[in-house]
Amino acid sequence: MDKEKEENEEEEVSSIREDDKEETETPEEKEEVIEAKEVAKPRKKGKSRLILFIILLVLAVLLSGGGIYLWQKNKNKAKQTTEMTAPPKEETEKTEESKEESNVVYVSSQIGLNMRKTASLTAEIITVLKYGTKLTIEKEEGSFYLGKDGSGNEGYFAKEFTSKTDPLSEWITYNGKNYAVKYPKDWLKKTCEDSASTGFGPDEVSLQLCNSEKFALITMTTMEGTKAEYIADTKSGLDTFTESNITVSGTAAMRLEGKTKGGEVGPQAGSTSISVVLESGSDIVVLSYIQSPSGTDYSDIFDLIVENFSLAG
Repeated sequence: MDKEKEENEEEEVSSIREDDKEETETPEEKEEVIEAKEVAKPRKKGKSRLILFIILLVLAVLLSGGGIYLWQKNKNKAKQTTEMTAPPKEETEKTEESKEESNVVYVSSQIGLNMRKTASLTAEIITVLKYGTKLTIEKEEGSFYLGKDGSGNEGYFAKEFTSKTDPLSEWITYNGKNYAVKYPKDWLKKTCEDSASTGFGPDEVSLQLCNSEKFALITMTTMEGTKAEYIADTKSGLDTFTESNITVSGTAAMRLEGKTKGGEVGPQAGSTSISVVLESGSDIVVLSYIQSPSGTDYSDIFDLIVENFSLAG
């Protein structure tokens, strides 16, 4: 009982002290305390906002960095995929070239090849394609190709007489004292040193004795004289002829073509004669072609030999 009384007395004293403390505070002191409490609140909020802003900023940086990394990674991956799937430029060009050349053939027949309206050996002939002519294939039909030449002629021609390789690329080069000439790889050559003549032909029959009137099918000869003198002399042995000015190996030349009159000496009457004459220093070089009436026509070969002829030096 006494103990409870003592505790009650202590509580009363404590509350009196608190009341006394409040009573002893002046109005100004109370206002300062209130203001301090009010100021403390916004500072605490401001600090929280600053921390939140920093956290959001860090998250934004991390997210943007991760996005850039993923974008760069995907970009590199796409680049690698493109580089792996796309063939190199050189390979592409080679492939395109090979595709273009796969539908190209050349006339391999030395006497030419007939281009016809239909895929038949009895069909109407459109034109005769010269040896070495480049042809573009459009389609195949049995033993024929349908294609075009460089002049725009379109028709059918026999596969048998064409080649995937340009036959002129396989020609042999003969280097003489005064000139260089190319001729078919399967042809024969015969040189007559005493007459400064070189003959070319497809076989032994086409190559005769040196210094004979008909030495070879195609002959190159170096001799004294002038173009005019040689042309005038040759014309006298021709029944009909045509002449024209051409350029051979960068040099002015004369071309004379006609049919021979025939006689006791010389080619058979009606033989085809073609002469190309050009000057070489004080001499002349004559390229000649002689074909008998019943002989095989190799004039296209002769024309190609003339085109590829070059003077020495």
